[in-house]
Amino acid sequence: MKENPKTEKHHYVSRCYLKNFTFDKKRSLVYAYQRKKSVITTNIKNIAAKKNLYTFLDKTTGKKTNIVEEMFGVLEAAACPVIRKIVKTQELNLDEKEKGALAQFIAFLATRTISFDAWQKNMSIGMQKQLMVETARNKDHLKASFKRAGIEFKNEKELEDMRQSILDFDKHFKVEFKGGEGYFFKVAAELAMELTQILFNKHWHLLISNTSRVFITSDNPVAIQKVKGVPFQFNSGFMYGTVLLTLSPSLCLAIRYRPLIEKIIQINRAQVDSINKSIMLKSGNFIYSNISSGDIKNIYNSIPKGQDREVIIKKINNTPYIISTGPELESETISEC
Repeated sequence: MKENPKTEKHHYVSRCYLKNFTFDKKRSLVYAYQRKKSVITTNIKNIAAKKNLYTFLDKTTGKKTNIVEEMFGVLEAAACPVIRKIVKTQELNLDEKEKGALAQFIAFLATRTISFDAWQKNMSIGMQKQLMVETARNKDHLKASFKRAGIEFKNEKELEDMRQSILDFDKHFKVEFKGGEGYFFKVAAELAMELTQILFNKHWHLLISNTSRVFITSDNPVAIQKVKGVPFQFNSGFMYGTVLLTLSPSLCLAIRYRPLIEKIIQINRAQVDSINKSIMLKSGNFIYSNISSGDIKNIYNSIPKGQDREVIIKKINNTPYIISTGPELESETISEC
């Protein structure tokens, strides 16, 4: 472990994964798309990265450490040969060790990106705002809450003015997180460990495109599609939703709650487009491809920026339980028949 490591780029989407979407002989160049901008050619060493993203302070020494970046290196060293094997053979003949390594890689890939960090912070803010609003709906509860915090109002009008301000929170207040990177990374890592087991226990399928359409990837590449036959509050999550990770321009891994009849499935042009749109919905600022395509560019331009980190707070059937959901996802188009 290096102490006080030098400033360097940390990739939140692994280069060993991105290599599969390159178009040149050296396997270093991809086409990068941004909304409303020209498609550019760029080297994968320059994308999906941020300076010292995984550099944290060691509590014991008080010095900066790159132990997290080294941990990701270990995960990638175990998983990338598995991805190469799948891409080369176009089969899913994995033993438990290989499947476990890839499941862990996908779980951390879903939780280590800048988009997920922003979503996680937005979720915390959204939940706190919603709890304040719920408290403000009852004037007596709000008054008691402020009193416990040592705050008393001069009169009922002052209390009511504050209550109305909270009920219309976004017009009067703005909440931001500053710092806390270590805490949020810890929560993300704990979630990744739980997701590893969830993904491992689901049913894995390989989708193959033999059409002119290619699969894309992004700076937040693990996507989810909704499935039929599952209540709406569950069908778009990692447990019951269909988790997607494109592995190359012609291959996509689909991890499902229920198995399909075939393990390897040839899919059509429309199904490739549906998967690509799901990837676009989850992307932050960029999508990547081995081709420069006007069709891909036009579709990406139509998808609003910020959907990858948007948090929508809902209540189910007027119960006091608050859940967090993201924007509407694509429905799965792969048939179970």
